[in-house]
Amino acid sequence: MIYDSQEERLRIDNAGRLLVGTSSAANVPYGSQIECSSTSGVAISNLRFSNNAFGPTLQLGKSRSASVNGYTIVSSGDTLGQLVWVGADGVDMLSQAASISAQV
Repeated sequence: MIYDSQEERLRIDNAGRLLVGTSSAANVPYGSQIECSSTSGVAISNLRFSNNAFGPTLQLGKSRSASVNGYTIVSSGDTLGQLVWVGADGVDMLSQAASISAQV
């Protein structure tokens, strides 16, 4: 747990999930969560301030290696990354409404 002015800012739970804005994991299938209940909402900003032609990058990557920093070649049909939109169904947020997927 990391605190700022005695208020918890983030937590890594027993399952190794990074939690920001909450002390317990929601019923979602992935590892990191950023939650907010204020009217300002949740946002992830990726900003670049530089006097050149380069903009910010969101990079998703895939390797077939079972080890971190292993670079085993990917195969035809492998998903390299996804953006997924889900909605609450009264039980969890596993109901997928739309997605964008990049595959080999």
